Amino acid sequence: MGSSFGFIILAVAFVILLWTFLWVAKLMSHREKPRVGSIEQDGPVLAEDANGDVEEEEEEDEPPEIGRGRGYGANYGLLLGGLSCGLFFLTQTPLLLALSCVGFFYSARALVGGLRYFRVVVWRAVLGVLLNVASLAMHILFAIGQWPLPVLDVGAGLL
Repeated sequence: MGSSFGFIILAVAFVILLWTFLWVAKLMSHREKPRVGSIEQDGPVLAEDANGDVEEEEEEDEPPEIGRGRGYGANYGLLLGGLSCGLFFLTQTPLLLALSCVGFFYSARALVGGLRYFRVVVWRAVLGVLLNVASLAMHILFAIGQWPLPVLDVGAGLL
């Protein structure tokens, strides 16, 4: 009875943790809205020449400015990968597999986004992918009995 109640509490806490990560990611991905004073006019740009005649100038299409790469999630993937690898030595629950999969998603998305849009390798994303794959490999090897890891028993001194 106690273990099923503990599992329910752990599952609810994990859902709250994932919701918090997604909420913070959504808040950080919002772009700053333009201020009232910086309204751009639509339509042709008119200019006067030396005679006072008004001529229409064509605007050149400029490529969009490339930002600093905000909102791609390399830090989230790295954090989740380190957390899932570290928590594996305390307990081997299937919820850690979900943590690894979410971390792998964020890291892989940041790596692909960095290569595709910015043409740079995001090293935090590479490290996050490696940590999340290592966590998945540790779970698989532990489940099939090929890698008996030392497990830290947190409650051993309490009894």
